[in-house]
Amino acid sequence: MIDTHKKRVSYLGSGLAAALLALTISAAFMALSEGCIHWFVIPLTLCGFLIGIDGVHWLRRGYDILDPLGIFGAFGILAFQIIPFLHVAWRIFPQVPNTPHDWVHWLGIMAWFNVLGLVLLHLTRRLFPNSFRFPTRRLWTVSRRRLAILTPVFLLVAVAFQCYVFYSVGGLVGITEYGVLDGKGFLVMIGESIPTLVIFAVTLKWRFLDNRRVSANTLFLFVMAMLVLIFFITGFRGSRSNILSAVIVLVCTVHLTWRPIPRRLIFLGIPLLFGFVTLYGLFKTMRSDITQVRSLADYRARTEQSRNWKTTILSDLGRSDVQAILCYHVCSQHARPRYGETYLHAFSLAIPRSFRPNLTSKVVAGTYALTGHEMIPDSSLTGLQQGGSSRVYGWAGEAMLNFGMIGVPLAFIAFALWQTAVARFPSSLPNGDIRILAYPFFYINALTMIADLNLVVFNVIKNGALPCLFLILVSKRMPLPRNDAGEQ
Repeated sequence: MIDTHKKRVSYLGSGLAAALLALTISAAFMALSEGCIHWFVIPLTLCGFLIGIDGVHWLRRGYDILDPLGIFGAFGILAFQIIPFLHVAWRIFPQVPNTPHDWVHWLGIMAWFNVLGLVLLHLTRRLFPNSFRFPTRRLWTVSRRRLAILTPVFLLVAVAFQCYVFYSVGGLVGITEYGVLDGKGFLVMIGESIPTLVIFAVTLKWRFLDNRRVSANTLFLFVMAMLVLIFFITGFRGSRSNILSAVIVLVCTVHLTWRPIPRRLIFLGIPLLFGFVTLYGLFKTMRSDITQVRSLADYRARTEQSRNWKTTILSDLGRSDVQAILCYHVCSQHARPRYGETYLHAFSLAIPRSFRPNLTSKVVAGTYALTGHEMIPDSSLTGLQQGGSSRVYGWAGEAMLNFGMIGVPLAFIAFALWQTAVARFPSSLPNGDIRILAYPFFYINALTMIADLNLVVFNVIKNGALPCLFLILVSKRMPLPRNDAGEQ
């Protein structure tokens, strides 16, 4: 990322502050909840310290405001320390056939493996600071003629597809129903690219071609207009990830190509983000029935057996509960490692369904691990197999499904390499290279470890395929001088 408003602060000082913060969090939970007085507080405190170093360094402006390492550290304090404590303090834990009786014990066991993983993550970053960073010998610029021709073509096609999707499901009300978009994945992928295509087209024209400087007020109005468009196009079908992905594309594009976003706006947006994640859970749970909710008590009664604000926070911001169950399962004699098959299945999502091999998916492996029910892989299905678990296990969780407990440290090493490569991508490009616009599609998957590989592959393809094709077609490539290419 660009080093805007980045200060030279002591990493040792950030470590000391992270240690104090981790100890304070643990002490607070132990004081407020008797259930948190347990040996698992030791590994959780160590997790908070190890992940919190980068988070505190980010807060002290040691990282750029959108640097994935800093955001991962700040978010990780929640995911690796606070969320496990909240499970115990609130006594909320998934009740599935394979849930261990002493689930707090297994939260602690999993936390020890996270400690090992976080140590390896820091070591990997130090040993391989430039992982997968390749010099570029060409500068990608934008062709004014191609941009003028292809922008209306791509937008008209995308608008036509989105209008057909709305029409085929009964409009904005019909799209809120579960399952109405099954079998329409290609149409949705094209239609929901409208906001990103608009963002790219405006940026390419005003910034890369005209080098136009706009006022803060004009840029603010543009951002607000894009947020409205994003919610209108992607918000009614109850997918928060679609909205967040489009917002991240907008934020990264503005920060990297227009003007740096002030830190105060990012810090103001963080509580708004958490509020959105929680409140939008109401819409995701209720869907079209949301109009029947008349009061907070009515909402509580309707969601008592499903999702409320506590379960939303626990399930959306962490994976400690389901990973503790997987830890218990893979340590038992009933474990059935998949040896990488769920990863192969994730990459096979790029293959047309009729040619896709029958591989064990994360749904099949996860259902067996949580319930003991073995399912038959079926690549012909468009949605979730009946009786299958739709849970998300995270990088470490999916690694356990495939390789047992040895997969946990391997997952952290792989994530460290991936995250470092993504963080270095902008600085690997020459100034004025339009490939910087593709950065957000990878950036979003370097912020946390709570996604599974199939979601990563799916989101990159769904959100990035058409916009990246647009970038390729409107680009023109010029060779860089030898000395410039060698410096990248």
